[in-house]
Amino acid sequence: MRRNGKKIHTRHFIIYCLTRPDGPSRLGLTVSRKIGCAVQRNTLKRLLREIFRKNQFCLSLHTDLSIIAKVGAAELGYAGVAEELKVLWVRATSDWTPQ
Repeated sequence: MRRNGKKIHTRHFIIYCLTRPDGPSRLGLTVSRKIGCAVQRNTLKRLLREIFRKNQFCLSLHTDLSIIAKVGAAELGYAGVAEELKVLWVRATSDWTPQ
């Protein structure tokens, strides 16, 4: 995926986007220990999954996303994470309508 996908980044996230011939959209998350303690990492992963769940209809049907969190991402709240992902998904796909 990282070889063939489109790579886009912001201050707190890197996203790899790859369109496949079939299957549903999928999400992969990488949140390393550099982000913070286990509570912070798990909270960030829950936020990312929720935002993906609410907005996956904006992606084409057969899209794989791999999101890598950078240092400082754990300090963002829901609105901050959603705003950065909006920027990433707008660059990755042409159609974005946030929920």
